[in-house]
Amino acid sequence: MARDVLRANEIDAEVVCADLFTPPSQMFGTFDVVVSFGVAEHFEDTAAYLVAVSRFLKPGGMLITNIPNMVGWIGSIQKAVNRRVYDIHQLIDPAMLKEAHVLAALDVLECDYFMYTSFGVNNLAGISTRTPTGFLKKIFLGVLARVSMLVWRAEAKFGALPPNKLTSPYINCIARKP
Repeated sequence: MARDVLRANEIDAEVVCADLFTPPSQMFGTFDVVVSFGVAEHFEDTAAYLVAVSRFLKPGGMLITNIPNMVGWIGSIQKAVNRRVYDIHQLIDPAMLKEAHVLAALDVLECDYFMYTSFGVNNLAGISTRTPTGFLKKIFLGVLARVSMLVWRAEAKFGALPPNKLTSPYINCIARKP
């Protein structure tokens, strides 16, 4: 699919499909930036995952890691609406994510909660919304998504609310390879 999207947009790029932990060695040390969206929290050994992805960076390269905040409301709601999805995540807070980056020999520039709220992170993957329970869960998440939109409108008018452990949907960590 990636190749089809690139071709459709007339973008000349190489798609490499390989095991993250045993990639082609010519990829090591070749990237200025590596971005990881919602992957790190699926590994029991977060630092080992970060070591693996940081091998792609040039010295001075940046690793941007984004994970869902499963230790706040987002996690509690995910646990209630879809326990299977909740259970495949490690519970990681900013201090733990920062420590994993340090253990991976990266210099952490910033690591904290991101955004005030967004309940759109929660999902019903694998749950049929054709059942009464699934349908009610879909309605519930739809209402929460609209609450998020109301908060965003209020922030646009009155100023951003601070990210925090309870309501923030994400944790971001920005680190540099020495």
